[in-house]
Amino acid sequence: MRTKKLVCTLLVFIMSLFCYTPLNLKAMQEDLSLHWVSSGGGLYGGVITAFVQNPINSDIYASTIRGHGVYKYMHEQQQWEPFGEGLGNKRVHSLLFTQDMLFAGTEDFVFKWDSLQQQWMKMNEEMKQVTAKTMIAFDYLQPLTGEKHHIILAGTNQGIYRTQDQGLTWENINIAGKTYDISDFANTKNENGLVIATAAGRWLLRSNDAGKNWNIVNEKAGTTEIKSIWVDNENSSRWVAGTYQQGIMISNDSGFTWAHHNEQLNNMYISQIKQNERTNEYWISTYDGIYYTAHQDIKWQLFQPLPFNDQVNAFIIDIYNQIIMVGTQGDGAYWSKKNQPLWNSIKRGMDNTYIRTMISTATGRYIFAGTWGSGIFRSSDKGLTWTRVNQGITNPFILSLAYNDRGDILAGTFNGGLFLSSNSGESWQQITAPTLFSKYIYSIAYDPQDSNRIYVGTEEGIFRSVSNGESWSNIGPGTRDQPTGEITTIEINPGNPKIIFVGTRSSGVYISQNGGDSWIPSNEGVTNKHITKIIIHPRHSNFILLSTFGSGVFQSKDGGASWEAINQGLNNLKVYDITLELHQPQIYYAATDVGIYQFHEENENWKIYGEGLEREPIRSIMIETQQNILLAGSYGNGIYALQYLPNAPDLQQPAHQAKIIDQEPNLQWGKLNIDSPLTYALQVSSDQHFNQIIFDRTNITGTIIKIPQGYLNRHQRYYWRVRAEIKGDTGKWSKIYYFDIVTMMILKINDPLITINGKEQEIDPGRGTVPIIRSQRTFLPIRVIIESVDGEIEWHPDAQSVKIMVNSKIIWLTIGKTIAIVDEKEIQIDPNETSVAPFILNGRTMLPLRFIAENIFMEVQWEGATQTITLIYPSAIE
Repeated sequence: MRTKKLVCTLLVFIMSLFCYTPLNLKAMQEDLSLHWVSSGGGLYGGVITAFVQNPINSDIYASTIRGHGVYKYMHEQQQWEPFGEGLGNKRVHSLLFTQDMLFAGTEDFVFKWDSLQQQWMKMNEEMKQVTAKTMIAFDYLQPLTGEKHHIILAGTNQGIYRTQDQGLTWENINIAGKTYDISDFANTKNENGLVIATAAGRWLLRSNDAGKNWNIVNEKAGTTEIKSIWVDNENSSRWVAGTYQQGIMISNDSGFTWAHHNEQLNNMYISQIKQNERTNEYWISTYDGIYYTAHQDIKWQLFQPLPFNDQVNAFIIDIYNQIIMVGTQGDGAYWSKKNQPLWNSIKRGMDNTYIRTMISTATGRYIFAGTWGSGIFRSSDKGLTWTRVNQGITNPFILSLAYNDRGDILAGTFNGGLFLSSNSGESWQQITAPTLFSKYIYSIAYDPQDSNRIYVGTEEGIFRSVSNGESWSNIGPGTRDQPTGEITTIEINPGNPKIIFVGTRSSGVYISQNGGDSWIPSNEGVTNKHITKIIIHPRHSNFILLSTFGSGVFQSKDGGASWEAINQGLNNLKVYDITLELHQPQIYYAATDVGIYQFHEENENWKIYGEGLEREPIRSIMIETQQNILLAGSYGNGIYALQYLPNAPDLQQPAHQAKIIDQEPNLQWGKLNIDSPLTYALQVSSDQHFNQIIFDRTNITGTIIKIPQGYLNRHQRYYWRVRAEIKGDTGKWSKIYYFDIVTMMILKINDPLITINGKEQEIDPGRGTVPIIRSQRTFLPIRVIIESVDGEIEWHPDAQSVKIMVNSKIIWLTIGKTIAIVDEKEIQIDPNETSVAPFILNGRTMLPLRFIAENIFMEVQWEGATQTITLIYPSAIE
């Protein structure tokens, strides 16, 4: 019996290793490392900030504040694709298309699309943290000179910038000695230079000379917080303003007096105004969808209710394809035909979703992700793919999720109250909000021993239900006169549910010892009262961790009586979420603006965990060790999963910066030490950013590949890289090596033969002419060398001169003369040996080799022992 029991115990222990620490076992393979990879199949959404259309081919571009920054809409596929590389800041607030040029306004000023290089180029490297919120372009006819200029204005958080040379140089416009926060521009689309700007939502600014000089038209314009401005297409004295709180205002006297025009308008938040160029109808986007009205009789009509998220940030009227496209606050884009109002969601291609929270059910069968603007998604394959489960959800902004042992799931929303699902998210029903003023549910917790007992954290404190949500009572902490602020996190002691910890946004930590009937503050040692998360150690209830927004992580070993910071190695102290491994609770994880950090109790030090998220803002972490799941929810880039991926291979041949003559070279890299079946992918590009890939191969089983004929050209530089793939998972690319394919020639003094790219031939066919040394310099007939690099050589007998042409270089040399002409400039052939000059020997023109070679950018190598000369062309390739 004892032997049987021992065997069973050993089996359980071995199984526990495979269940709970599989990643550590994989780590024994030296060429595997932890990488965060996108895990967003089916997880779509995105905060769209602006649209712009190319008037030539009707292409539509969208800007977002995360993801790839800028996307291009593919009409036929009805999907988005990331547009361009090189965008140094992916938080794009505005777009501008003008004169065949595309500009993106980011939080690091303006980028311009370079169509030749096929990448984004920053317009001013010195501009940091200057957010280009809006841009406008127009032609301006100067009244005095009659000169016509194309003007671009950028409205930023630091005033107005102006350029008239396509963005090469920018002038910061001084407006009465102040720096205004510009939110929108409007102009009359003529050449008289009238431009209107909104500043800080409070001022209207006017320029009559295309943005060079400005004056304040009106302060507040009869309202507060002007968001957008438009000047009527036909009447430049009629201005239309969209506000944050008071709907639409119209002025018929250039902004001096204003009147409300909100008839049949259900929402007063106006994000954007446009006018149909053909019909002159006004169109506006609101946080209740998109409205339109006739030009004169202002009576707003809702175009068509959006199917889910009606908070529209931006829209575009595509007159070429007769569609309306809207961009939402977190749910991506929708489009509809103007004459057939029916919204179609563009689900594919744009996955910059903002993940607010994640949970796993008790069995681990499902994972749920709550998003900002796209509702709730569910995964049944450990986060590999996701399905949106929003039936019954009327508010797409999810703040919190919780589940109980019965399988019920609660979702807390931003201004939408609580929703309950009892069928694994297939459908949801709204639970009556605890009170009219507590629809903002920032945190939820079920009593671990009583599923009918629920706690929700709101901006009014905590509400408790003992009847599974049928009735509620406000249990504090704080009072109406002394509120605590938003309840950001609730943590209940699983062994003693009477003990509850809550964190607030502005008042720190509170503890209840009696199930919420009374509360005491507990902030000794806590230097930041903005608490983001509290967790209780599963084995030691007196050990508690909390994270803060700006002061890192704190721990308590005395049940919350006192706290101490544990921030060694934590380079970012804005921590949004913390968690620990259930079966290894001595290991903690922290979500920051620069990825995930891991903490070991043994060394008391935080270290970045996994590769690939070092610049990614993470808002939530979900660990289910038993199911082998570790997911990170990002601010705008969806969900990442942690996987062991192959390391980058080491490149071997050709060596980095090698000069080779073979146009069909073998490329070789090192083998990775991995037991699983492994393949490699290789790319060769003519540019270092791999925008111009000319050779691309996958599923390579060995570590060497020969480039076939026809792919590589002589006198070109090529960049190459390799990555490994294992069971469908892609590893990191290797370092980038480059090689130059050159022409290489080898010749010797007094030897009539020359070797060109490995093939031997005569220097002067049929005549036996050899290179000789005169005046310590090498001379020879040079035609074979010039023609080998696709150059031309001409002999002019009357002047006894030689003309050499290689690419754009032109060299003239004359027999007996020590001065040559290079690109129309006279140059001494050899300043150190002033007697060096071309001469004729045995009827053959002998020319100075080094002078000519170096002037056509050919490298010359001399080996004195063997009197051997090696020529490499070109000496450098840029």
